[in-house]
Amino acid sequence: MLAIYTRLSVESESKSIDYQKREGIQFAKEMSLQYELYDEGAGVSGTNDITERPVLSKLISDISDTSKNISAVWMRSQDRLDRNSMVYFIFLDAVKKSNVLVYFGSKEQLDFNDPQTLLNTSILSAFNAYYAGASRKKIKRVLHDNAEKGKVWGIVPYGYRTDENQKLEIYEEESKVVELIFKLALKGWGGKRIATKLNLDKIPTRYHNYEGTLKTKNKYTKEVSRKSKKDIVWAAKTVTDMLQNKWYVGTRTYGEKTFACPIIINDIDFYKVQNLFKKRKNFRSFEGKHKYLLKGKLRCKCGRNLYGRYKKHGRENYYMCSSKREATMNCGSASINIPRLDSFIIQHLFESKNLINHLEEVLNNSDKLKTLNYELSEIISKISILSRKKNKYAKYLADELEGDETILDLYKKTKRELEIGIDTQMKIQAKIDDLSSKKGLNNYKEIKKKIKSNDLMNDFESLQEAIHQILDEIVIDSTIREDKSVFLKLSISYKNIDLEDKEKVLWVAERMNGKSIEKFEFIGKVNQVDDINDSIFNYLKQMSSMNENLVSHLKKEGLSNRYINKQKKFQTIYVDKKSLFHFNK
Repeated sequence: MLAIYTRLSVESESKSIDYQKREGIQFAKEMSLQYELYDEGAGVSGTNDITERPVLSKLISDISDTSKNISAVWMRSQDRLDRNSMVYFIFLDAVKKSNVLVYFGSKEQLDFNDPQTLLNTSILSAFNAYYAGASRKKIKRVLHDNAEKGKVWGIVPYGYRTDENQKLEIYEEESKVVELIFKLALKGWGGKRIATKLNLDKIPTRYHNYEGTLKTKNKYTKEVSRKSKKDIVWAAKTVTDMLQNKWYVGTRTYGEKTFACPIIINDIDFYKVQNLFKKRKNFRSFEGKHKYLLKGKLRCKCGRNLYGRYKKHGRENYYMCSSKREATMNCGSASINIPRLDSFIIQHLFESKNLINHLEEVLNNSDKLKTLNYELSEIISKISILSRKKNKYAKYLADELEGDETILDLYKKTKRELEIGIDTQMKIQAKIDDLSSKKGLNNYKEIKKKIKSNDLMNDFESLQEAIHQILDEIVIDSTIREDKSVFLKLSISYKNIDLEDKEKVLWVAERMNGKSIEKFEFIGKVNQVDDINDSIFNYLKQMSSMNENLVSHLKKEGLSNRYINKQKKFQTIYVDKKSLFHFNK
């Protein structure tokens, strides 16, 4: 198997991650090799130590693990590997011991047993490290000189702005807000409470002055979303950071030196606030690191992540939507008891006798493969047209229309569209390969067997690693009724099992007022159902198999005959006190 390693440094925006992936996948296909992507992501410097590059660390570990069957490694160039000679030698040691081939960009294989190759790559590694260090030193010297002259760069703290000479000055409108924040903090208000007041009073953030959107990345799914800068609101962390910022008392630090800057807050009030922070920290009891089995896998219907809250001697022991951190952002969803949801997922993945059969059936009958093949033929046709257009414009520019700006713009536009098209083709083909080979399902079978055969059902670390390898995400839709009871729908999707939304596994549960969830009912795949509501669930609670009354009700609710005929029996997973897994005790 070929391991494809990609990284985008903080110094460069050229040759994007997608470009590197596309190039690596193309290389794998030309060499007729199966491949696996090891993507370090963007913003990771090549000067970092190996401990600061988790994906490269995993790659080196997998190279040494014979069960991973890595026979070769591909990177676009050696500087994707390192600008740190120590990292280079750690990688070199691993590939030499395991007889793994290495390719940097081209098809030419690097032979590290050849003294000349070893010398050349070692020199290049040393040069990369020198270049990074020299550039960093030069930049630091320029910034230090600017600081000496009273100049600032980058984004300055809220309450300040720069004049036409890059000199710092107080921004009166914002400085009044800074004074208000410190005044409230001196009254004992915390960051969250202050942020909530600022939002309720419609006090704009710094971003309100800017046009455009702000790009954010979900730290778990890595999905990128955009939000209008004018919609950015105050957050508790923003306020807390401001309350600890020494710029406001006239002290700006760069490197090991301090420089003066305009004062907004007097130092007595500033240090009173710092003392309040210390007192709060002293009253907090440290209970150790808590264990959240499903961290990073839970998604609310509103699109936000769910996170865990646990207090040993309190009532808090639940997963909740992150929107609840801010009063003005609360989506109104219900929280879910941690042990009961954890226990349900453990039983669902490792105790269920029907899940593998269900996924086999869904994959065999899925329309996804047909859809993907159609999309592939469409994109191949588009690529063919774009390729001809690009070649036509290239010929014009090389002949009588050389230097024509209109033709040059058309050439560049077509070239970009062609690159996007090729990238899309690669992604669709990868999905087809995964679905055809049932990669995700086979992976799930192997992991389940490992957990069961090694008696790891109560080992938190092993269970969490296994669950994160199997599950893509769990989307939770909770409805709080007027009587405060809760109806839950859980849509579960699995890694490398790319299903349509209507084919994802769906479970429902109910939490009556004052009681905990006792069981989860299996609905199957969503199919053609637009909505599964709690009136249907009331029937499912009472019946374990189909009867005429239930069929009649399901038809009344608009469920298709195809759905009704397939649902012969509903599976139930109980999560009563006897069957619960507790990882925080």
